[in-house]
Amino acid sequence: MIFELPYCRIQNVIDVKLAERQTASRYLQKLVEIGVLRMLVVGRDMLFVHPKLIKLLIKDGNGFTPYPK
Repeated sequence: MIFELPYCRIQNVIDVKLAERQTASRYLQKLVEIGVLRMLVVGRDMLFVHPKLIKLLIKDGNGFTPYPK
């Protein structure tokens, strides 16, 4: 799901029936902790942005630095 759009909300995870609200929040927070996503607060919403996907979408090349192991 996080590769379909360059960002998502907790509600997006709920809508595709991956988890209930609290679990979806934990999943996204964990992805923030390990460096896959970045959290932005926009008004009342929390957006979870996928910076490497954004770079892939806006650049001509498709290389990126791998995630740490």
